[in-house]
Amino acid sequence: GSRATTTVGRAAIDGATILKAKLEELAAEVMGWPAGQVRIERDEFVVDGSGERAPFHEVAAKIGAGPVV
Repeated sequence: GSRATTTVGRAAIDGATILKAKLEELAAEVMGWPAGQVRIERDEFVVDGSGERAPFHEVAAKIGAGPVV
């Protein structure tokens, strides 16, 4: 019923919010950007204040490649 829809919907939103925050954190790490100043805007990661930006797919590829050893 509607209670299940509300509960599942809220869980999906919470999960997406957590994932977005983690991606922004990882983007800062792999791109050498200041932590806490990176946000996803449309299809790019953007650094607040500097206007520096990179396409989502480029940053995602660097995140997926893992740390340089």
